[in-house]
Amino acid sequence: MSIIDKLKAFMDNNPARLKFGLNEIQEVSYGTTRVAFEIYSGPMSGCILKFARDGKMRSINKAEVATWKMAEKKGKTEYFCPIVDHDAESYNWIIMERANMNVSITERREFRKEVEEEFPDQFIDFASCNIGRHEGDIKLVDYDWA
Repeated sequence: MSIIDKLKAFMDNNPARLKFGLNEIQEVSYGTTRVAFEIYSGPMSGCILKFARDGKMRSINKAEVATWKMAEKKGKTEYFCPIVDHDAESYNWIIMERANMNVSITERREFRKEVEEEFPDQFIDFASCNIGRHEGDIKLVDYDWA
């Protein structure tokens, strides 16, 4: 069974499916721990759904949610693409606002320096696929390091 079939089967049995408009999704990224889908309908249209590839990978979603909550608590959300919803029971999925991934090398370097100064004790993966532009600002889109 493909990951999208697993996702659809999971969501078919989940009453939250209608909330996310998951009748229209498209895979946009397939990573080692998660698969990302863009949502094309419903109230979450334009957002990204990150779905854990298997049960062991849910810890990545959980850590990303914890990082977002830490940023909210410390008033440091300007460095992170916002998480707008998540599966609080099993962390099978999170929903994040979409970011444009076109960020220049120079912008990534400047952003990296700023984030490393703000969070000196954190390991942060600054791969180009983890940095995007959200509402005009450069932000981390993968930040599972809480």
